[in-house]
Amino acid sequence: MPTPTEEEVEDVLLSCRYGELEEVKGFVEQYGWDALASARDDRGNTALHMCCGNGHAGRPSISSMNMPSPEPHLDLLNFILPYSPASLLSETNSAKSPPIHWAVLNNHVPIVKTLAEYPEHKGGGLQLFKVCLFYASPWLS
Repeated sequence: MPTPTEEEVEDVLLSCRYGELEEVKGFVEQYGWDALASARDDRGNTALHMCCGNGHAGRPSISSMNMPSPEPHLDLLNFILPYSPASLLSETNSAKSPPIHWAVLNNHVPIVKTLAEYPEHKGGGLQLFKVCLFYASPWLS
């Protein structure tokens, strides 16, 4: 498979930020899942960081019935999760924040619920809260 340019990586991360499922699908079709899993911005944020941190209804995706999706980031998260390495769910950015930290901080309950219910052997589950609390502990004291 070809390798994405730096600009294409930036574009796909922005697509994850805004919940643009079709754009992310196009990137994966062209470059593969490994390219999406290895995509990082200059602060170390991954596709999951962008999706989880911006779980609000940013720019809604449009379904085949021409109706806005009520949870475009949840649609995107459900698309990405099955193909993400387990380690990606607890990977921290340069601020030492894992993706779930941003979902919790921004009160994106459907995103948090999905990550908490995702199987532990695939990187999800309650163990993610331990990672979140571990890295948040300096701010809690």
